[in-house]
Amino acid sequence: MYLKNYLIIGSICFFASCINADKTKNIQEGVLVYLDGYNDTIQRLSAASNEAQWVLNTHIVEGDTVAAHEAQLASEAYSHFSGSAYNITKATEYLKHKNELSDLQVRQLHAILYSAAGGPMVIEDVVKALIKANNEQTEKLFGYNFKIDGKPV
Repeated sequence: MYLKNYLIIGSICFFASCINADKTKNIQEGVLVYLDGYNDTIQRLSAASNEAQWVLNTHIVEGDTVAAHEAQLASEAYSHFSGSAYNITKATEYLKHKNELSDLQVRQLHAILYSAAGGPMVIEDVVKALIKANNEQTEKLFGYNFKIDGKPV
């Protein structure tokens, strides 16, 4: 009688752990797919934004607005993706299951939220104004002609 009860309880626990293991596996696979897609896109957008910022920093010609415009577009595209409501929501939802995720996955999800905080698209007009102000500041800083005793340095 007792053996039969232990077998039944053991079977229930075994099947419950299998269901829980399947749930954990599904969550981990979902996070993996999400992170792979996020990383591919963010690397591409980051490279484009960094290259546009480099041109803005190094190719300053008075009256030329092309570099500033390109830097503005690239930075906005980066912010649109990194600060999107979708990415904020997805990372937050996955972090609710952080006990089922690897340490690396949890750190990556936290990094996504940290990056999103730098340009959250829920306040898109503010983010665009910030990007524009940063680009204007960069142009003024690197476009300024420093002089010592009247000679350019």
